[in-house]
Amino acid sequence: MSQSTKKKNHNEEIVKSIHAFSNEAFAVAKSFVAGDDVEPLKKKASDLKIDLPKFAARMQEADQAYRADLNRVLSEARLDLEYVLAGGGRPSSIRLSYVIREQSAGTIP
Repeated sequence: MSQSTKKKNHNEEIVKSIHAFSNEAFAVAKSFVAGDDVEPLKKKASDLKIDLPKFAARMQEADQAYRADLNRVLSEARLDLEYVLAGGGRPSSIRLSYVIREQSAGTIP
């Protein structure tokens, strides 16, 4: 396997892991907005937030071309987790704001 292929695979693995982490944070926040049991969601958000620095460090291992996207994704995850931990008393991520707006409008269950 060439160095170029190894580097590409490494970048792809970092991108996938950070996006998966962010999607997990988003799922917790969506459950919170949907009115699911708050305490388990806060526990899960707290557990995920502990891992945030690890993913931020992994982002630094990726090529520069990927970092803007990864930074945005991690920022959204952080906002989603903090929103849950604050009981909804903090600004949400842009993606969660759409869910909140749809929930308020009654267009999603």
